[in-house]
Amino acid sequence: MIKKFDEFNSKFKFIFNLDTDTQVARELNIENTSYATMKRHDQIPYDKVIEYCKEKCVDLNWIINIKKNS
Repeated sequence: MIKKFDEFNSKFKFIFNLDTDTQVARELNIENTSYATMKRHDQIPYDKVIEYCKEKCVDLNWIINIKKNS
């Protein structure tokens, strides 16, 4: 089963040309430990992602459109 967070994380890294979770956390202005906790609990930091994408003028549809697990 693919986690929502993993799908989001992969898309975010691809779109913004990032390689590591540490880079993603830095870009979203989230502590590494907090980001790791979100990953473990499959919780996407929507508020931070929305804010970041607005700043970068990036359409949220592709990042946020996560498939639901059955």
